[in-house]
Order: sequence, then C-alpha cells, then structure tokens
Amino acid sequence: MERRNQGLIVLFIFWSNCIFAQEDFSNCSAVLLNDQMLVEQYSNTTKCKILKEAKGWLSAAAVSLGEVKGGKQGFEITEKIEFGVAIKDGKSGTIFLYSQKTGKKINIEQVLAKCTKGDSILIMTKDTQFALPHNELLVY
Repeated sequence: MERRNQGLIVLFIFWSNCIFAQEDFSNCSAVLLNDQMLVEQYSNTTKCKILKEAKGWLSAAAVSLGEVKGGKQGFEITEKIEFGVAIKDGKSGTIFLYSQKTGKKINIEQVLAKCTKGDSILIMTKDTQFALPHNELLVY
C-alpha cells in the first residue's frame, strides 16, 4: 500500500510540474535605455539601434504592450529582468563577453566605451521564459 501511495505522489508532482511549468519565451521583454524602449515598434523584423553617444542606464524588462501611437509602441514595464552583455565586433563578427556578471541594469556609457560605430551590443537574458527579439543593438 505504501508503494502505491509513493507512485501517486510522484505522478501528482509530475502533473503539477506540467500544469504550472512556464513555457519558454512566452513573455514579451524589451531592452530599455533610461526606462524607454529602444525599439520603436515591437516586432520580429524591427532592428534596434543605439547612438554611440548614448548616456544612462541600459536594462531589460518584461513588458505589457499597448497601442502604437505616433509611430511608437506603447508599453508598461511589468518586471525588470537579469541579463548579461556581450559585444559583437562590426568588422570581424567576433563576439566577446563584456562582463561575466549579470544584473538588472548597466551603465551604457561604460559599454559604449568598448564599442566603435558598426559594432553591436548583445543582450542575453538568464531566463528562458522571456522572449527578447531585439537583443542586438547596432551602435551608430
């Protein structure tokens, strides 16, 4: 009888995990500069750019998207998320890790000091529940 109960408990735990498991890349997220989305419209085809002279804090956040007004996508930040940063050299295509640390914000001026125009800043989330289609920021 005890073995049967253990089997039921294992089955219950398995089913609970299936029901409550978060689906990969199911939450919209965006890269923000000073809490403003860098991409003008959230879509899989839109490219993201950042000025070499940009200043402030770069972050990534889960967002709830709203209407497009005046060419800008409306949004609400629902949760700041942890991310890492790499830089892709514009000439060779080589990607190098900017920092082994991850965090919820980073000073963009420090990152851009390592970049030249034509490079890209790559944002990497730590959690697979967040879809981040604009994770490559072209430095111009």
